[in-house]
Order: sequence, then C-alpha cells, then structure tokens
Amino acid sequence: MIRLFSKLEPPSSIEDAYSRGRQQADRGKLDAALETLLGALLVTHARETPYAETVLLASQVLERSGDKRGALSAAWYAGDRARQNQLVHEVPPIDRARTFAAWAEKDPGSRAKLYSVAASELERAGLLVRAAIYYERANDVAAARALWSRLAQLIDSDRGERYAAGLARYNLARTCRQANDARGAHEATVAAVHRLEEAADRFESMGQRERAFDCYHVLIDIGAFCKAFEHVLEGSVNAIRIQSPLSRAPAVRARAPACRRRRRAHGRRHAGA
Repeated sequence: MIRLFSKLEPPSSIEDAYSRGRQQADRGKLDAALETLLGALLVTHARETPYAETVLLASQVLERSGDKRGALSAAWYAGDRARQNQLVHEVPPIDRARTFAAWAEKDPGSRAKLYSVAASELERAGLLVRAAIYYERANDVAAARALWSRLAQLIDSDRGERYAAGLARYNLARTCRQANDARGAHEATVAAVHRLEEAADRFESMGQRERAFDCYHVLIDIGAFCKAFEHVLEGSVNAIRIQSPLSRAPAVRARAPACRRRRRAHGRRHAGA
C-alpha cells in the first residue's frame, strides 16, 4: 500500500476519477480501480460530497480486494455506520474496539455499553492499557481497577520499566479511590512514588534527563491527586534542577510553566493549612 501511494498522482477532476474507478471495478479490474480511487483521494480540496462518495467506493473495492481493515478505515472517514457494521466483525480486535469507541462518542445513550464492548475486545487482544482506559470511560471502575492491578504486576517483573510501573500504580491508585478503597489507593500511591523515584534516578544516571523530567512531572501530578505537598515539592524541585540543561528541549519548555503553577498552588494551600 505504501508503494502504491508513493506513485500516485492526483487527477484533475475527482468526479472523472470516480467514474473511471467505478468502471474499472465493474469490469473486475480491482487493482486499477484502487489506484484510480486512491489517486482521487489526493484531491483534498474537493467538495465533501464527491470526496465522501469516492471514499465509499474505495471502501467497497478494498473489501473486494480482501483488505477488510482498509475498507473499514475508509468507512470510518465516510461516517457510514451501516457500512462499518458490515465490516466490523471481519477485522482484528483493535479495529473493532476503535469502531465501537467511535460509535460511543456519537451515541451518548449507548456510550457506556459500547465502551465496555470495546474494552473487552482490547483485553482479549492483550492491549491492557487501552482496555483499562475504555473501561474507565464505560464507568466500569471494578474492571478498570482489576486491569491496572494486573498490568502493574506484569510490569513489575521487568526492573527496567520502573517508569511504566509507576504510571500503572498511579492509575491503580486513582481507580481504588473511585472504588472508595482508601487503603488500596494509599498503598498504590506509595508504590507509584517509589517506582518513579527509582526510574528518575536511573534515567539521570544514564544521561536521559528529559525522561527523568517526565518522572518528576508525574510526581507533581501524584501530589495533586493525593494532596501530599511533599510529592509536589520533590517533583518540582527536581524538575527545576534539571530543566536548565534541558532548556532547549521543547517538551520541557512546554511543561515547566505547569510545574511552577502547581508548585505555587500547593504552596498556598500548604501555607494556609
């Protein structure tokens, strides 16, 4: 597909290309039809109606060519739910999950159910992080909490992934709090802080100071989450300490003001206490 796109040229008229592509498809010349229609899609300044019609025809040709995932992707753009429904059970779980999630965003009445179905698809595919996020969007706190716990235990087996382990524990703490489990939230928070501190030390020792900055930024977030000034202070002081050598790094410049605002906000609350 990449090689095909690399040699495509946009036609002068998307309408003419659509007609030519349909004729080629009707004669069974699917490769030629696909090349014609994909070339037509390069005419991004075309009016929406002929463009959407071309996308749908491309979806049909992709399906006939055996590319069900490509056909579904084209149907996503066209927003044709009936067409998506025809294809959704013929693609891998990740594509089914994306489809159900897109439906959920457009159907508030079925949002929780669709996100739950999407999460189940991702969980079966082993994509635990996305599955946990979708369970949260489905308001299924118990399922999300179970997945964050499972993920944290899996990541803990790899000592080189302390940052990811810290994030998993932080998300576990959030869902424990939502489930009114104060003890579980506290234990997960403590575990998250320890892992993020280990990760930051390791990144700094390896010269990966920007990744260490990420760890300290999460520590500030954890402090805001559990209203613990010491975590905000630790994260802020260390973020400030290492940001000078990183002052040219775009990611650091973008995050530094937020760090300072949170530090000042927590400082005011701490002083008021």
